[in-house]
Amino acid sequence: MQTGWRLERTYLAGAGFPESRLEGLDINWADPLEPTGHAALWADNGAGKTTITALRFALYLPHTRDFIRGNSDRSLARLVYSGDVCHIVEQATRVVDGEMQRIVVGMVADWSDGGTQDLDNPSRLDRAFYGWVANPLGPTIDDLPFRTSVGRWATRAQFIDALRALLPDGGALPPHPPSDHQGQWRRWLIAAGVDLEQVRFQTAMNASEGGVDRVMQFADSDAFARWLIGATTPTSTVEQIASSIEALRTNAAARPRWSDELALWERIIDPLLQLAIAHEETAANRRTVATSEANAALVVADADTTVTGLSAEKDTAAKLHTHHEQRRRDAAAMLRLEAGRNPHDKDLVTLIGELSTQSELFRRHWASQDVKFHRSGRKRLRHPIVGLLEVGLVAAVLFHAFNGIRLILVDFWAKGPRYQKQLMIGVGVIWVVLFVPFVIRHLTIVFGG
Repeated sequence: MQTGWRLERTYLAGAGFPESRLEGLDINWADPLEPTGHAALWADNGAGKTTITALRFALYLPHTRDFIRGNSDRSLARLVYSGDVCHIVEQATRVVDGEMQRIVVGMVADWSDGGTQDLDNPSRLDRAFYGWVANPLGPTIDDLPFRTSVGRWATRAQFIDALRALLPDGGALPPHPPSDHQGQWRRWLIAAGVDLEQVRFQTAMNASEGGVDRVMQFADSDAFARWLIGATTPTSTVEQIASSIEALRTNAAARPRWSDELALWERIIDPLLQLAIAHEETAANRRTVATSEANAALVVADADTTVTGLSAEKDTAAKLHTHHEQRRRDAAAMLRLEAGRNPHDKDLVTLIGELSTQSELFRRHWASQDVKFHRSGRKRLRHPIVGLLEVGLVAAVLFHAFNGIRLILVDFWAKGPRYQKQLMIGVGVIWVVLFVPFVIRHLTIVFGG
C-alpha cells in the first residue's frame, strides 16, 4: 500500500519583492500532534502569500508560462535580484508498504554574467533542479549547504559542488543531480510520484489570488469538465465530497432550494469515484513507466561506464601484450646469441631443445632470429702486459722526439749552447704534460675493458 506525499517543510531564500523579501524562510507544515491533518498559511494582505505559493509551484512547473498564471505580470525573474542566490526547497513524506520515505526537491537560481538582474532577458536566470527519495535517515533540508564554512551565503556554483557530495546513494529512486534540463526534471518528478496535474490546477487557483469566482468562470462545458476532473480525481477528494453530500442531505429538508444541487451531486458521485480510481491507476502506471525509464537511464549510464572501462583495459592489455612480445623476442635472441658463442654448452643445448619441443611460440621466435655470416671484421685486443709495454714505448717516443728538437736547436742555433739547460727543462715539462694524460686514459682502457 502506498500513500500520497504529505508536505512537511518549505524553505525559501533569495527571492520576493522589496516589501516582502524571503530570506531563509522555513515553513513547517507538519503538525507533530496531528500528522494526518491539513495545514494552512495565514497572513495579512501584501505579506507575500501568493508569491510564496507561486515560488513553490515554480519548483514543479519550471516553464515560464506556468509561473503565476492569469493576468499577473509577476515572473520568477522579477523576484530574483542582482547578486541573489535563490533557493526553493520542499520536503515531504509518504508510507510505502509500511515503510516511510522522504523526498527532498529543490531549485537554486542566480543571474549569469556577474549576477546582474536582466528583465529584458529572463532566460539569463540560471536554474538547477535537484532531488532525491530516501529513508527517514537520509539527508533533509537541514543538511543542505546554503552557507559556506565561514557562514556566508554560498554561491550557486559552491552550493552545487557541495550538493553533489551530499546526494545519497541508492534509495527508492536514483537521485536527480543538479541540472537545468526541464524535461528530465519533469520525468523524475513523475517517477517520484508527484502529481503534476494537481499542481497545475492549484497554480491556476493561485493565479487568481484565491478568487474562486474567476476560476469558476468556464467558457464551455468541456472547460467545466476539465476543472471538475482536476478538482476531484484524487479518491480522497471524492470521499470528502461524499461526506459533504451527507451533510447536504441532512440540511436539504430545511432548504428545499438545495434539492436540485443535492440530486446533481448524488448522480455524479459514483462516476466521479470511478474516474478518480481510473485516474490514480493511470498515475501509478505513469510513475511505473517513469521509474523504469529512470532505472533504464541508470543502467545505460552504467553500461557506458563499463564500456569505457573495458576500452581502457583493452588499450592497456594491447600495450602489455606488445611489451611482453618484445621481451619474448629478446629472450629468444639472447639464447640464440649465447648458443652461437657457446655451441658446446650441454646445459644450454638441452634448454633450447626443451623450449623448442614444448613451445610453438618459442620455435617461431627462434626461427625469426636470423644468423648472419660476416666475411670480415675487426676486434681490438687489450692485453695488460702489452698495455704496459705501450706505456713505455710512448714514453720513449715522446721523449726522443722532443729531445731531438732540443739537439737541433743546440747544433744549429748560435745561442743554443748558452740555453741548453733551459731547453732541457722545457723538454721535460712538455713530456710530462703530454704523457701523464695519455697514461691515465690508456691504462683505464687496458684494465677497465
